[in-house]
Amino acid sequence: MVCYFDIETDGLHRGARITCAATWSDAGALLWHSNFASYMKLSDLTRLIDFLCQQSPLVTFNGANFDFRVLYYCTLDPRVLQLAKSHIDICLCFGASKGYFGSLDSFMQGCNIPGKSGCGGNAIDLWLQGSREDKVGILNYCKNDVRCLKDLYVRMIRNKMNVYRQTKSGRRQKWIPKLDTVDQALKRFKRKPPDTKWMASPPKIDKVLDWMREIPPLALQRYSGMLHDTKLHQCARAAGSLAEFDCMVAEEVYAALVQD
Repeated sequence: MVCYFDIETDGLHRGARITCAATWSDAGALLWHSNFASYMKLSDLTRLIDFLCQQSPLVTFNGANFDFRVLYYCTLDPRVLQLAKSHIDICLCFGASKGYFGSLDSFMQGCNIPGKSGCGGNAIDLWLQGSREDKVGILNYCKNDVRCLKDLYVRMIRNKMNVYRQTKSGRRQKWIPKLDTVDQALKRFKRKPPDTKWMASPPKIDKVLDWMREIPPLALQRYSGMLHDTKLHQCARAAGSLAEFDCMVAEEVYAALVQD
């Protein structure tokens, strides 16, 4: 059974934290949070990851470059790396075909599917500073996001010859989707990249998983308390590069965080 996944965070910055999340599967719509606390606790994020690992296929919109990146940075759970590579990211599937990205709203409008609800612009403030009623509104907003994702994916599966997005100029652009996993989409892009010469600064489609090569902020913050910084750099050099550092220490760091 297909599972759709989306998170809400306190921003787009590298150290963003997760406030709540939503999934939609054969279990229905599930809303994930830590009893309306400002941020989700590690134990609750781990339960979410446990759940995601049991779902196939797993579908997101921009999950490869955002949702799973933030989820990994917040937990250091190595299972998230595999989820990021093996799931279906509609945003990336489109990007791999066209050489640029489109928004979820643009597809909802182009396909004439009822779209996203309001309050996205001030969702962060409402969750962090609002009342319980405000937070229920944010949860419903997140739930509606996965509903939109579900409706779009169903359209792509059942009627892929009739999938459109509305461009910024108001034109309807047809797209015949090829719904690959992230790994497959990136291989397809590298094998046969679309023409992007007409763009002044085309997005770096093939770099969406480069965050896996970085030392996560949480690892630097928490692991440095267990090992001297010199040891951290020794680990990085032993791994051959910083790109492999997190793969060496992720399980050990994650175990230590769970014990906290």
